[in-house]
Amino acid sequence: MIRPSVRFLICLILIVSSAGEKRDLTLEEVSSVKCFQNPVSIDFPPQLQDILSELYTFDNGKYTYYIAPLEKIVHSSHFGDSTGKCLGAFTGFVGDPYSNSRIILQFSGGGQCVGHQVRRATLTISCSRELSSPFEIQEVQELGPCETAIIAASPVVCTISPKPKEPKPIEETPDRMQQLIEIEEQLILLRNRVLELVEQLP
Repeated sequence: MIRPSVRFLICLILIVSSAGEKRDLTLEEVSSVKCFQNPVSIDFPPQLQDILSELYTFDNGKYTYYIAPLEKIVHSSHFGDSTGKCLGAFTGFVGDPYSNSRIILQFSGGGQCVGHQVRRATLTISCSRELSSPFEIQEVQELGPCETAIIAASPVVCTISPKPKEPKPIEETPDRMQQLIEIEEQLILLRNRVLELVEQLP
């Protein structure tokens, strides 16, 4: 016969186990998670279009992270509320996105956090020529209750070429203007000389 205290303990374990069942969010559920800020559209290397347009997941045993690099980052707890919380919406790059060593994406305006703060996150993608897959999330670091850092790698980053520099407009300085005037005068003299020679022809 099971004693009442043992029976209570068994029931408690069953309740906790049931509450801790992991349930993955669907794509629709991830998309429906609200952030305080909307994602922005920013210029970035075309080589990154494919890997940044996918939805990735990472499970650390406590949370499942859903990373849509050009949209938002969401996580859901394995215990209790599993509806998903926004860790931040994509707001741009930290530094030069045309680097072939690593790029850092910034996410801000996530869900409300402790002390009326809002959640924020970064996604760092480093160059990895040895990686067989086009993109791999390697680690998630909780830097604080409201800040998350996601570490990833991709061989695609290694192929990024520096952004072509736009030609600088010619500055119309006084010296430059004087040079243009002198050139124009020389062209006029040359044209007149040619006309004189043409008139002298038999």
